[in-house]
Amino acid sequence: MPNNEPIIMPNLGNMFNLDCFHFSEIKNTLEKIFKHLMSMDGRMDLFEDKLKNVPDFSKLMAKLKLLEDKMPMVEKKCDDNKLFSEAIKQNLHDQIYKERIRGDDFDKRIKNLFNEVERLKARPQGVDYKEFYALRTRVEHAEEALKMTDLKLGT
Repeated sequence: MPNNEPIIMPNLGNMFNLDCFHFSEIKNTLEKIFKHLMSMDGRMDLFEDKLKNVPDFSKLMAKLKLLEDKMPMVEKKCDDNKLFSEAIKQNLHDQIYKERIRGDDFDKRIKNLFNEVERLKARPQGVDYKEFYALRTRVEHAEEALKMTDLKLGT
């Protein structure tokens, strides 16, 4: 761990004065400076290790630049899509309006149809199948007789 002790420098002017040369003070000061530099070196090594672990952003920046260059084209396409969407929406509203106009007549016809169905339900029941078959055979015989008379008359 780095030593947070501040370096207290003695009066440097007196330390290096040739009249009273203080070798021990110089030695102590230089040791403190060296220790501080060594602790800085350890911190720099940690900093360099952290820098090595930082990912390379150049590819990311290149992709961002590419996307940034494409933005005008994307914005133009968005505008085109917006105009197309508005045109489709207007067309849809027009078709709905036309169907509503046409649908009014359709509603009237449906009401008439329901009325007809109700009237058919209210009418008396028709003949059963046997009576219908008998009636049909009588009609067929009448038609044959009519044809025979037409042949006899020569028409």
